[in-house]
Amino acid sequence: MFIVSDKENKLMDVVDVYIKAMKDKDSNEVVGYMLMGIPLGSSRGQILAIVNTYEEAQKLLLKIAAKVEAAKVNDLD
Repeated sequence: MFIVSDKENKLMDVVDVYIKAMKDKDSNEVVGYMLMGIPLGSSRGQILAIVNTYEEAQKLLLKIAAKVEAAKVNDLD
């Protein structure tokens, strides 16, 4: 699926999208969350968006999932 980053400076054909915590280098505390995507043919994640809370990141992930009509594991019978 093609996704444009939040800064609108990347258009990527991604095969995986996931949430990754951003940690402070000194205190190792979580300071935000990144929505990451792995481009087709690559194994390195690229930042799609940076948000303050896990809930914001999850909301973005679920919006993408809805656009591609992905099935939620919790909704499978």
